[in-house]
Amino acid sequence: LSADKRGHHYFQVLRNGVLFGFAAFFKRHDQLEIALGMKPDFVGKGYGRAFFQAIEDYAKLQFAAKCHVLKVADFNKRAKHLYCQMGYKGVTVYNQKTNGSAYPFVRMEKWFSEKE
Repeated sequence: LSADKRGHHYFQVLRNGVLFGFAAFFKRHDQLEIALGMKPDFVGKGYGRAFFQAIEDYAKLQFAAKCHVLKVADFNKRAKHLYCQMGYKGVTVYNQKTNGSAYPFVRMEKWFSEKE
């Protein structure tokens, strides 16, 4: 993405100076949609929780949102399991057009109290 299109939404996630993945943040009223992706070389090696926790911690510090929203492909069982372990709840399933077809996606939400 160009710097203009990327703006203040898209971020690299680095670990020990190496590109580990990305995160993107889109605030809409009191909700923050978080998009993320881990570099395939690191998937399935036990890094998911720390990777996502770092993104969520950053989001809490930078954005005043009462709710974090994730949208995940229904077939991505590992990601959905991790998000559930971290307190996200599936609220709706919808079809998302991507890669020339439509696939079921799950909208997941995590609401925060004023103290968090």
